Formats: sequence, structure tokens, C-alpha cells
Amino acid sequence: MKKVFKIIVIMAIGLLLLGGGIVQYGSRINAVGKGSYANGATISIKPGRVSVTQYGAVGDGQHNDFEAFSAAVNSGMGEIYIPAGTYELGSGVLNVGAGISFVGESQSDCIIKNVCISSEYGISASNLTFDGGVTRTIPFTGGASVDGKVIFWLSPKGHQSVSYKNCMFTNATVASFARENAGSFDSVEVTGCTFKNFRRDAIYYSLNIDTATFKNNVFAGFGGSDLKSGFISAIWIGDITNNTYTQANNVVIEENNFSNLYTQNDFSGTVHNINANFIAIRSDKAVINNNTISNLIGYGSDREAVYTKVRDLTISGNTITNGGLGEGYICNKSQKGDAYCTITGNVLVGSAGCGIRNYAPGTISGNTITIDNCTSAITNTRRDVITNSRELIIRDNTINCGTYPTLSVNDTVVKSYSTGQAIRVAKVAAPITIENNTFNTKTVFKSYISVGNPTSSVTVRGNVINKEDKDGTGILVYSTTNGGKLADSTKLKVEGNQFNKTSADR
Repeated sequence: MKKVFKIIVIMAIGLLLLGGGIVQYGSRINAVGKGSYANGATISIKPGRVSVTQYGAVGDGQHNDFEAFSAAVNSGMGEIYIPAGTYELGSGVLNVGAGISFVGESQSDCIIKNVCISSEYGISASNLTFDGGVTRTIPFTGGASVDGKVIFWLSPKGHQSVSYKNCMFTNATVASFARENAGSFDSVEVTGCTFKNFRRDAIYYSLNIDTATFKNNVFAGFGGSDLKSGFISAIWIGDITNNTYTQANNVVIEENNFSNLYTQNDFSGTVHNINANFIAIRSDKAVINNNTISNLIGYGSDREAVYTKVRDLTISGNTITNGGLGEGYICNKSQKGDAYCTITGNVLVGSAGCGIRNYAPGTISGNTITIDNCTSAITNTRRDVITNSRELIIRDNTINCGTYPTLSVNDTVVKSYSTGQAIRVAKVAAPITIENNTFNTKTVFKSYISVGNPTSSVTVRGNVINKEDKDGTGILVYSTTNGGKLADSTKLKVEGNQFNKTSADR
């Protein structure tokens, strides 16, 4: 026993000589009331918890508790505990070093008002409500910027992580912002949180991320009916303005609820420089599953509920209602390399718009699309820069759509167009299979299945078109090159399709 005891004592003394497990993270002391760094000051992060009430925080919603929060952060303890109360921080900027986490007693009872938590390191927050931010100039991707209130302002150095659990963020311009720089996030985890009433974005991270997970969150109330430029989103990951996949490696967005994103209704049909999406991501791999998405309000281009540039993409089991009047309720614009997608089992419902628009090979199956004023239920256009030759499969989809010569908003005609195609495929060099789809259309489409300029095999079989119209073409395979002739490499197989009423094979 004595021998073991001596060994333990020696180990303990050794740890003390090495700093006792305490890590130096550099200068990060807040000047009281200003939130600036103190010159030359260092704080050692220790394991353990300190409460803001130990430093005089009142939590009555009237007293300015910024000084107490600043002192707690500068105490050197890794966990800052916030008991029940409403803490007014007077629009202070709280600078936070590495290894700090904010932990509240409960989301509903712990409210922090009017603060920007700024960090060059990772951050962790749980069981808290953040109400209002601090005004900053927000430099969005593409050269745009806007002055607005930010709750978390992150400028990571090196490899850092972010974790938000069981928190509410509300009444600001952006909840959590990080822009491209030398740093990156090893992981981002946002679970069980609520984001509501944001002028621009909930999460805007345009920088390198290894893994990002968003699960069981609520995102509600974004933008404004006067907005006609800039970027508006619930989740924005990566710089979606270009076509590489280097910024994020693996993004998972599952079982979230998104609702009510507003942009300006422009009845003149003017195209604005705006990106309005509930989900906008650029990543090497992404999974977007089992989310509920509704009401992207406002007429114009670049308004899509889900907008992706992802090499390896799965979008499955989502329900999207009134998902925007841009390129599609789901728009996958992957255009490089060996991009491939699986878009399956989604339910798309709305009064107007395009259902699924895809730019990569992949499988689009088992989706139900019910859009009253629909330019196209499924459009797949392959860009020449995609180098792989994997097959495009469109199968087992149910299309309950109608198309009309004009689009009206509040009884005002905002756009006129010719009737479209229910399933449209163009410029796809890979093998194409369109099979076992059911069309229960309400009004005439120009064509129900349209394949343009194929250069490989085309198989159209087992589709059922239920529509009485004398003008719409059932199946159209055509070429606009080579004198209107199909390429010699094109192999066409049309079999077992069923045309009810007067539609016909052509």
C-alpha cells in the first residue's frame, strides 16, 4: 500500500510541475463594459464551473450584467454557469477564449439579452435563450455586406468546434456567423435548438468544416417582405457561389422544421440579386433527410427551399410546402467531377413553382409532387463539366401537377410562360432510365416526358399517364443538333407505357 501511495504522490507532483493540467490560451481578458482584449493579459483555462452570480450578476432584466459575465469569463474556469433569470448585457461584446462553454439552468428560464459573444476559438452553449445581438458589419460571400445584430461572431484560428444544444436564438440579423479565413471547424453540432425572427440567417458559415450536424431544430421567421437583394437562409454552409467541394466534408441536416422565409413580391417580374433558401450548402457529402419545410414567400429567381452543390448527395423523406419560385423546391446544382445524387421519398406540395431541378447523374425516385402551377415537376440537365458517366434514373414518382399560361400573385399576373414538361431531361450524356412514373395531371403539359439531345441509351418504360388532352405530347425524344437526328450512339427503348384517355406516344 505504501509503495502505491508514493507512486500516486509522485504523479500528482509531476502534474503540478507541468501546470496541473492547466492550459494557456493567450490574451482574452475583457475590459469591463467594452469587451476588448487587455494588452498582454493571459488566462489559464481550468476544469470546473463558475456561476455568473458569483461575480454579481443580478438577472432581473434591468441591471446591466455585462461586467459580471466578463469577470466570469476571465476567471479562467472552463464552464460558465447561468442560473435562471433574465440577464441584460447592454449590447456588450463578450470576447471568449478557447475551452469556454456557457451552460444555463434551462432554455426557458435563462435569457441573455443584447450580447455578441465573439471568439477566435470554438464555442459551446446549452440550455440558454439568446434574445437580440450587437450591431456589426456582416461581410457576406460575394462582396455583399449588411449592418445588423449578431449573437455569435466566430473567427476561428486553427481547428475549432461549435456546439449549440437546447438553445433558443431570436430577434437578430444573424444568430451565428463565421467567414472564410485561416481557421476552420472540425465539427459543428446544433441539436434541439430554436431559431426565430431573423432578418437574414440563423447559421452562416462560409469556411472550412469537417463535419456539421443539424438535428431536431426549429427555424422560423426569416427575411422580410421588403428584401430584394443579398443572402437569406436558415442554414448556409460553404461558399455556394462557386462549384468546388473543398469547404465542407460531411453535412447532416435531419428532422428539423423550417418555416416562413420572406422576400419581396415584385409583380413586375424583375430579377433581383438575391439568394433566399432555407438550406444552402456546398459540401463534398451531404444528407438532408426527414425535414419539414414550408413557405418561402416572394416572387423571383434564386428562391429555392433546398439549394445544394454537393458531390455525394442524399435528399430523402422531406416534406416541402410552397418551396419557392426559383429553380425548384429542391435544386441540386452539382456541376463538377463525379457528382451523384439520391433524391427519394420527398413530398412536394404547392401553389406554384418547379419541383426538383437536378444537374448531376443520380436516382430520383419515389417522390410525390403536387404543384398546381408547375413549370416542370422534375428537370434534369447535365453540364459538360461533370466527368462521370453514371446512369440517371427517374422512377416511381407520382406527379399530380397542373400548368397554366400565367402565374398570378394576389390576383396580379406576374409572369407568363408556355406550358412546360412534367419530366424534362436535357444534355445528359449518361444512360437515362425513366420508368414506372405516374402522371395525374390536372391541365395540359406541352409534353409529359421529354428527353433532349441524348448521346447514350434512353429507356422509357412502364409509365402511366392519366390525362385527357389532345394537345400534350406523351413521350418526346428529340435532337436540336445533327440536323435534328439523334446521335448514332443513342439507343432508344420505349416499352410498356400506358396512356389513358387520348394522350399518345410520339
